[in-house]
Amino acid sequence: MTDAATIQAEINERKKTARRVLRQLNKLSGVKDYREQQREGLNEKRSGERDLVVPAVVNPARRAECEADIYVALNTYFAHRFTGAWTDDRRAMVDAILYRAKYGGDQAIAAPVGEGKTSIAECVIIVGILQAIFRFPLICAATGPDARRILANIKYEFETNPLLLEDYPEVCFPIVALEGAAQRANMQTVNGARTWLKWSDDHVIFPVVAGSKASASVIACRGMDASIRGVRFRNQRPDFILIDDAEDREAASSEMQRDKRDLIVEQDLGGRGAPGAKIARVMLCTIMRRDCLADWYTDPKRKPSWNGKRFKLLVAKPEREELWDEYILKRQTSKELGTDIDGREANQFYAEHRDAMDQGAAVSNPERYIRDLLADGSPIEVSALQHCYNIIADRGPVAFATEYQNDPPADDDLSKSGITASLVRNRLSLTPRNVAPVNTIALTAFIDIGKYYCHFAVTAWMAGARGIVIDYGVAEVHNAEEVGVENAILKALRLWRDQNLAEPYVDANGEPRRVDLVLIDSGYCDAAVFAFVREAGKPFRASKGFGAGPGRAPFRQPTAAQRGKRVGDHWFEALQSNGQWLVGMDADHWKRWCHDRLLTLPLSDDGLPRDGSLTLFGKEQREHIAFSKHVTAEEEIEEMVKGKGVKRYWKLMSRNNHWFDATWGCCAAAAIMGVKLHGESKANAQSAGTWFKSRRK
Repeated sequence: MTDAATIQAEINERKKTARRVLRQLNKLSGVKDYREQQREGLNEKRSGERDLVVPAVVNPARRAECEADIYVALNTYFAHRFTGAWTDDRRAMVDAILYRAKYGGDQAIAAPVGEGKTSIAECVIIVGILQAIFRFPLICAATGPDARRILANIKYEFETNPLLLEDYPEVCFPIVALEGAAQRANMQTVNGARTWLKWSDDHVIFPVVAGSKASASVIACRGMDASIRGVRFRNQRPDFILIDDAEDREAASSEMQRDKRDLIVEQDLGGRGAPGAKIARVMLCTIMRRDCLADWYTDPKRKPSWNGKRFKLLVAKPEREELWDEYILKRQTSKELGTDIDGREANQFYAEHRDAMDQGAAVSNPERYIRDLLADGSPIEVSALQHCYNIIADRGPVAFATEYQNDPPADDDLSKSGITASLVRNRLSLTPRNVAPVNTIALTAFIDIGKYYCHFAVTAWMAGARGIVIDYGVAEVHNAEEVGVENAILKALRLWRDQNLAEPYVDANGEPRRVDLVLIDSGYCDAAVFAFVREAGKPFRASKGFGAGPGRAPFRQPTAAQRGKRVGDHWFEALQSNGQWLVGMDADHWKRWCHDRLLTLPLSDDGLPRDGSLTLFGKEQREHIAFSKHVTAEEEIEEMVKGKGVKRYWKLMSRNNHWFDATWGCCAAAAIMGVKLHGESKANAQSAGTWFKSRRK
């Protein structure tokens, strides 16, 4: 057996040697054996399958036109993404990306949610790669998955966009030929030369093809939560960095995360460019809270080199905000009760008052509203302004200010009074309008003068500074341009006086109750106010509020009574050079005093009005919507300032604050009439009233 095995092994070895010698002879003679022929044939077939022939450009004229104008390119190749006219805000984003790509530098832009900032960035990057505006854009987002989603959207356009394939076949055809199998790129060739195409989740390297401006260009992505230093591919470094929403809500709420990401942006991303080469950085964001990363980079005072810009969806508020307040209440109430889940009652209200509700308003994107039809055939929305207020009604003003206005509310470390419009309009006295309680010790009024409207308020005061706003309204100023502002205001004041004389206020018994003191703001048009006071006499007095702030002198309390001056508690009366008396008031003090009255519980334990409380007439909160907005249009803020202690200031939340001025003016007038907190003040009121009656006109 051993000899047989040895013989067989020797035979096999000789066969191998014979085959090797035969192959060598065939090679020398140019003859190929069967296996080699099969192998080479298969390799040739596979090579032919991998080797691509790039087709010609389908529409050279269209390609040239798109390369000459970025907006033509965006509208042509990405019509499925962009609809309607290009707004100023969207153009600013496109122009900022292109400008920085060409010339380097930094740009930060805060845009409303849903305004398409990420889509704009994706499409501009695609056009920039095709036209060689940049060679290596690096995409950074809050997290790795966020960044990879942006890259995936870009890849999808290269893979599926038919117009890009027609106009840029040298770039798109090798990508489309992969048919979704990225591993096919390893051996892909064009005209026999490897394309070196790379098509992975976190980076792509574009195919090397003769005549392609995008040959070997790179797009990579990274999350802010991962390592960014040292990003380069095939000796290429980024020349453009897109920072898209660099922080999520958790990071925006953390000072540690904010500081860490600030270092990443300024140091890690700031040094990614090649030595001696320009690098551009563009940050697109939405400000989620005060003092977050987005707030820093869009604030020119904190980060001046980033040229921060902040865009709003609602650029200018409508003049008749009280109508929108009623719209919001209708929409919320009907949805809460389940009687009108689609908000058609509010929609009808808007249709009936649209001209007035739209007046003075401006939106950044007039095309942004929902046109879909409901079951009854009516559109969900008919304007972008309505879209804004639907968001406010459904999601709240804080969400709208944060997500769509890039103006989130102040940080929680600021101490605020806590007053709200809802709280104010719920302070109902159940007293009929224009009716003063029988035990009223003073009835005061204040008129806030404006060019087109004079807002007034009337308040009845009882012992212990218990107040009820029994009336407020607007006296219109007509034809100011034709007859002059002074004459128009003077006419409006006369009309207000005549109406009150003809239909005076009454007490609970129906007896007439005249106003004891009417203060008129002289800050806007003092000539008309002094002329009216001289003409009308008692109980009218010109007044002016003094408060610390830009362009305003702080109130200075006189130390003692002087000739021609009467000094009170946070007010004084001084004789002017025109012979008229002017009541000066500490505006900051009386604003605070007024809000304190509105924050005091209206009823005591025994069910009686509480000392120091201020309430409103009537029993229906709906009619006080506009008034409550005015009264809360300013809020006093207390802020801890390092090295300086507590800083107190009044912050204007809305320009419609006129009834607030009228209300705190009534409070100051009450003090002049002797109304005081805590205890009976009737005697003081009578003495003060007697003094006013004795004054000369």
